[in-house]
Amino acid sequence: MKYRPQRHSVDILFILLLFAGFLLTAVLLVTMSTREYRNIVGTMQENSSLRTPHAYLMQAAHQNKDIDAIYIEEIDGVSTLAIRREISGRPYVMRIYAYKDSLREMLTPEGNYDFTLAAGTVILPIRSMELEDTGNGALIAKITDETGRTDHCVISTDP
Repeated sequence: MKYRPQRHSVDILFILLLFAGFLLTAVLLVTMSTREYRNIVGTMQENSSLRTPHAYLMQAAHQNKDIDAIYIEEIDGVSTLAIRREISGRPYVMRIYAYKDSLREMLTPEGNYDFTLAAGTVILPIRSMELEDTGNGALIAKITDETGRTDHCVISTDP
């Protein structure tokens, strides 16, 4: 006669409880990870909406190679960041400004004011942008994003 070990119902119950504990732990980990991922993505989107306009302004200013080519210009009561540059030997001015809840850009021949601010190309949604000349080779841009958060960046006017 062959010997067969007896199986008790407690053995099966222990295995089922162990498996249930594993499943519960796995579900809790996935739930907590999902919540943390959502928080991280939300924070990244908030930071992006405020940092992207700053990065755009800084990049536009850094492309400049001429002395005194970056300045603030008022047009129809709106402060614009004006960047003078030459394209194919002709002088142009790129103006970056906030108009109707968006950051806009417009390239015009230098001295030409025959345009409207609404004609600028929409770059990003923002509420407002305030520009201030510090007088020592730097401009301060205060940008308010579409959610109402405000941040500052310093733009060097020296090449």
